[in-house]
Amino acid sequence: MRRFSLFSAAVDRTSRRWFAGTVALLLLVGAADAATITWRGTTDGAWNTTTANWAGGSTTFTTGDTVTFDDTATGTTGITTAATVSPAGTVTINNATKDYSFSGAGGLSGTLNLTK
Repeated sequence: MRRFSLFSAAVDRTSRRWFAGTVALLLLVGAADAATITWRGTTDGAWNTTTANWAGGSTTFTTGDTVTFDDTATGTTGITTAATVSPAGTVTINNATKDYSFSGAGGLSGTLNLTK
């Protein structure tokens, strides 16, 4: 019987890549665990699923995350949604010293509460 070792590497929160020598297996999971994340805006103003503009449970947004916009942002507070994003539960805007603006062709989708 031949034995081999598998090495794992995260691709994102919805998939992992497993390696056995030169062979790779990509495992796609149906849904990612929702995270509670806070806007930082350090890369740019894009709210999408690929840009690392967040802090908390993840640095990128995944559909179903709970999101907060507050005074801890270290980058831009001009948020652009080029496509529709779908946060879950509550979108919280808790700001006293930073002004946020939201624009773009996209928007928010799904059942959610907006808390200010």
